Amino acid sequence: MGKFKLCAIIFREKKVVYREGDLVSGVMQLDVLEPVTVKGVRVYCYGEALTKWSKEFTRDWNTDQVGQEKYLAQVLTVFGKKANVDGPNHTLTVGQHKWNFAFRLPAERLPSSFEGEYGAIRWFLKVEVDKPFPSINNKWFRAFTVLSALDLNEAVYKNPMSKTVTKTVSKALGLGNAGNLILSAKTDRFGYCPGESVALTVEAKNESSKDMGKVLATLVQRVVFTANDESKSTNLGMSSMETELPLAKGTTLTLTDLMLPIPAVPPSTRKRTCHIISCTYSVQVTIQVPWGLNLQAVLPIAIGTVPRGKRVPPPRRAGQSSPPRDPVTGIQYVQCVTGITPCRKYHNNFPNFPYTPQTAFVSDYVYNPNGQASPSASAQPAAVSSSAKGATPSAPPVVSGATPSTLPPYPGPSAAPPSGDSELPPSYEDVLKMDEDNQKSATPTKTATAAKAAPKGKDCAVMMIRFSDTGLSTFRDCIQREQNNLLDNEEAYLAALAPQPITGLEKPNEEWPERVALAVLVFPDMCSGEEWLSGVSGRGDNWYSGCDAIIMPAKWTVSREEAGRLILSVTAVKTREGTTKQQILAFSKNILPSITKCRLEAGAQRLAASKLFKTLHGKWAPDCTVALTYWPKADSYFAYKETIQKGDYPRYVEEYRALFDSYAVLAFSEDVTSLSSQPTLDDDTQESEESDDKENNFGDDDERAENLLVTNEEHCSQ
Repeated sequence: MGKFKLCAIIFREKKVVYREGDLVSGVMQLDVLEPVTVKGVRVYCYGEALTKWSKEFTRDWNTDQVGQEKYLAQVLTVFGKKANVDGPNHTLTVGQHKWNFAFRLPAERLPSSFEGEYGAIRWFLKVEVDKPFPSINNKWFRAFTVLSALDLNEAVYKNPMSKTVTKTVSKALGLGNAGNLILSAKTDRFGYCPGESVALTVEAKNESSKDMGKVLATLVQRVVFTANDESKSTNLGMSSMETELPLAKGTTLTLTDLMLPIPAVPPSTRKRTCHIISCTYSVQVTIQVPWGLNLQAVLPIAIGTVPRGKRVPPPRRAGQSSPPRDPVTGIQYVQCVTGITPCRKYHNNFPNFPYTPQTAFVSDYVYNPNGQASPSASAQPAAVSSSAKGATPSAPPVVSGATPSTLPPYPGPSAAPPSGDSELPPSYEDVLKMDEDNQKSATPTKTATAAKAAPKGKDCAVMMIRFSDTGLSTFRDCIQREQNNLLDNEEAYLAALAPQPITGLEKPNEEWPERVALAVLVFPDMCSGEEWLSGVSGRGDNWYSGCDAIIMPAKWTVSREEAGRLILSVTAVKTREGTTKQQILAFSKNILPSITKCRLEAGAQRLAASKLFKTLHGKWAPDCTVALTYWPKADSYFAYKETIQKGDYPRYVEEYRALFDSYAVLAFSEDVTSLSSQPTLDDDTQESEESDDKENNFGDDDERAENLLVTNEEHCSQ
């Protein structure tokens, strides 16, 4: 290693698995044997995906097919001068050097680590000693695992999957019909974690005059690698089981709670996280047909990263004032023992080094028919062979790093903000939360009881899109065209479409563009909304190119039946510079309750109010709390505005404007019920779905159900 004896990268708290929004931090140790002149010592953090293979039977000189995606590229100079900066060089002295490093992973949708034959999704650190010419730089690498959020506590992963297939068996030499073969299979749910087992219910009917072979159940992993609009795929069996006896003619074989173990495999790939590598799983139940094609029922399943009964705190976003993520999740992680192939590819910055990623694992799992996991060993039915090919029923050894006791304490990327008056004042969202807490803790009085209570809403996500009113026609067409995608979940729908909101309600408007329409859509969670908008972005509709779109957590109190001609107000509020925490606290305690009471008496319902909205396209008010409020009728809004100009309210409003800068628009929705009507399936579609339990059979929507995503976001207070 020349002038260096050792370079070690040690992660803090022996951490080996990271998730969206996590802080990748630790200590980099470099042992120098003799003085070295350097430009600088840098630590890089990368997240990349690479697919690569060579074309066969081609005369082209360059036969490589290469696909590459980049998710993260950050650099930290721990010694010397920054890259591409002029100035004198530095000398690394003999001895042991230690530097702290910290990189924040994006709080967006990140793909899980994966290693395959034709590519990999890899997250890694690179240490580089940058030397002046003509010396060659020294480089070291260390990978870490990132797991995307596939939360098996979500309702969609609890639905069973079922399939019924039929085959006509031919007589010898294909002369005549020997009868039918019918296979029905059903899983106990859709989502699983490595270490658990798939509980299968299988019914095989041999109504033919010929003896069949055994009944098999196999967990199959399918990986598709894409590069330059071409693809390669691999199909591997992870584990399998079979009956001890064949299926004789004229007999019916029924198997209940056939336990197919899931070894430590990498998780399923979340939709729209990686576009060049897709990893999916299915359970394939097969009846062997001698001298013919086997009869097979394929049941898609999802391999998740958050086991049932466990939780992962929501990701921490940049600038967020909430506490950091809780590292204690109770989730066990182990190295993958199957489902991966060491990727020996390299291209540009993507290095070639061996790595085995981690996966979430449930130890000592036992199947419970009530749908709850229990810590005990699972048993197999007597009619089924207990051997599992390629599976490891017991937990693999947990892999963890080692942190030397000599490491210095890590102070973190930045010091904690000082307490006292220099602390940043609460945002308007925090003010609303204080008001809600005050209402809950206050002793009821005549004044308090006279006011209406704020209705309890349902946790969801609301998307607001403003676009040029010249695109109204194409937007309506888009909604009607995209109804199938909106109806993937019955809680997703278009709630309002206002062709021309009224502006300038708070002040002469500058922030809200002229001649724009406003659309409000409701989704069960933020990720499903983001998926929908991403899906329509490539349509080329004229409304999308110049639109501004945000999505935020909400407490939706308006039923879908009431939607159609909603009246909504959109307010953006920002704390003025120079405002102190004490002023905010005094306002929330003494003034805000009276304003809230007035609003509730007018029948208004706050549907959403959050600073943690996510901008999906274009731009929206930065560093603001955006609030969405429902009004039962236009008179209610203007009566509320009229009321707060009487009595003590003008003084309250003056106090509010001294602390906050805001603007508001009022949106009158057109009738959207005709745009949101659900299309009916044609006869061909209905006849193609054969299932004993059609309510739980996803049919052609298997892939979409498998990739339904889960987001944990802070919900607004009112």
